[in-house]
Amino acid sequence: MEQTKKIREMLEDDDVSFDEFREYLQENDIGYWDGVNDKEIILQYVNEMMNKGIIVSHILKALEDNPSDEELYEIWLGNSMETPTPINNKKELFDALQLGDEE
Repeated sequence: MEQTKKIREMLEDDDVSFDEFREYLQENDIGYWDGVNDKEIILQYVNEMMNKGIIVSHILKALEDNPSDEELYEIWLGNSMETPTPINNKKELFDALQLGDEE
């Protein structure tokens, strides 16, 4: 419960940067990280799927049309039909990690 309070405080504190917030969550393995991936991992996935003949052009188009300032996206890579949603701030990361669901 104390950790939930700390996360909320970090989320609302403008002095806590996006990177500090992300680092804290990653180091403490908080949230559903299987559904959050960075651009490099997504591009690697796209390349692997294309080599297998699976159509994933919609993923590339989404990255180009709607880029993330943080190069981080909400997308689970277990389904080639998923489309990445950009994560641009702490609140979007919080939501993508499904942390609000735990309340």
